Amino acid sequence: MSNLTITQGQNKIFALTAKDEDEVVLNIDRVWFTVKKKPTDSDDDAVIKKSSHTALDVATPTEIEITDGTNGEADIKLVPSDTASLSPGYYLYDMWVRLTTTGDLVPVLGGYSFIISSAITTRQVV
Repeated sequence: MSNLTITQGQNKIFALTAKDEDEVVLNIDRVWFTVKKKPTDSDDDAVIKKSSHTALDVATPTEIEITDGTNGEADIKLVPSDTASLSPGYYLYDMWVRLTTTGDLVPVLGGYSFIISSAITTRQVV
C-alpha cells in the first residue's frame, strides 16, 4: 500500500484492498481504519477512527463500505468534518480486518503516511 493524501476539509473516498504480507488478497467481513499523530498515541487519542458494519448490522450506514469482501476490497469514506479541524501535515494510518473464514483480526496496512494538505482557495467560488 502507499501513502494517502487528502486536502483539509474535503470529501474523499480511498479504495483499499486487504492483502497479507505475501500480497495475497484476504476474504474480509469487517474493517477498522485509524489515523494518529504518532504511533505511540493511544487508540482513544486517534484523530480519525472509522469502522465497517458488523455482519448482523448491515442496515446501519457506516463510513467504511466493504465493496467486495471476498476480494478484500473496501472504501474508506472521509467527510469534511474528519479533517477540517486537523492541522495540515503528516500523520500515520493503519487498517485492520476480520477474516471471514477464521474470525481472526489482522493488521493489513500500517505505518504509512496520511497527509493532510492545505486548501489553496478558501472562499466560496460562484
